[in-house]
Amino acid sequence: MTENSPGNQDESACSAARDAYESGCCAGTSVALSTLRRGQRAVVREARLSGKDAELLRAMGLHTDVRVRLCRAGEPCIVAVGSIVGDCGCGSECRIGLARPLADRIFVTVEEVAVA
Repeated sequence: MTENSPGNQDESACSAARDAYESGCCAGTSVALSTLRRGQRAVVREARLSGKDAELLRAMGLHTDVRVRLCRAGEPCIVAVGSIVGDCGCGSECRIGLARPLADRIFVTVEEVAVA
């Protein structure tokens, strides 16, 4: 694979997003869903997917402004899909498995953990 090939660019973008997140400079910045740590919560902001992939995920409840929690990183990436931001917050959620390449193209904003 050459340095300018699409696959390498995706890896580079993912790596850069992960590095930025881990360095703590991303408050309020969107990062790839695949960069979250187990148990982290986030809100979906953007999905850079084909029409069919986006349509299928929307049908399963994964769309812009929905809350997610990473249950398992890797392949597949297991994500708990929860309520829409501004909803009642009843806490109901379902879990779906995503291929890693899909999780790499879904961008989220990490929710800050409230300190008691």
